[in-house]
Amino acid sequence: MTPLTGVVVGAGDRGFDAYTKLFVEDPTAGRIVGVAEPSSARTERFAARYGLDGSQCHQSWEDLFSQPKHADFALIATGDRHHVEPTLAALAAGYHVLLEKPMALSEADCRRLVDAADDAGVVLAVCHVYRYSHLFSQLHAVIESGALGDVVTI
Repeated sequence: MTPLTGVVVGAGDRGFDAYTKLFVEDPTAGRIVGVAEPSSARTERFAARYGLDGSQCHQSWEDLFSQPKHADFALIATGDRHHVEPTLAALAAGYHVLLEKPMALSEADCRRLVDAADDAGVVLAVCHVYRYSHLFSQLHAVIESGALGDVVTI
C-alpha cells in the first residue's frame, strides 16, 4: 500500500503537533507534502520538521488549492472561524479532508460542507483531538469505576 500524502492548512499547535506528528514518528504512515500558513515563522518551523522546500510552502490556502492536487488529504487546522472556506476549496479540489472541530459555526455552513463532500465524492472527517487523550481516558476510567456514583450528565 502506498503511504498517504497530505497537505496542512494552519501550522499552529494543532497543525504542527496534534495531527501531523504521527508522520514524523512513523514515516510508513505517510508524509506531509505541503503547508499553507500566513505566519512565516510557523511556516519555517513546519517546513524544517517535515522536510518541505519553498515550493511546498504557501502563504494562503487559496494559493495551495489553486495548484493541481498533489496529495491524498488535506488537514484543515485553522482557527474556528476560518474552517469553512478552505475546507470547501479542498473538497472542490478533490482532497479527502480531516477538519479540526468545530466543523463550522452555523448549521447552514455544516450542511454546505457535507454537501460539498458528497458532491466531490470524498471523505470529510471531523477530528475531536481530545477524545483519545490521556486526560479523557483517565476521566472515563474514573466514571466507569463507579467512584463518582451514577453520573447522569457531563
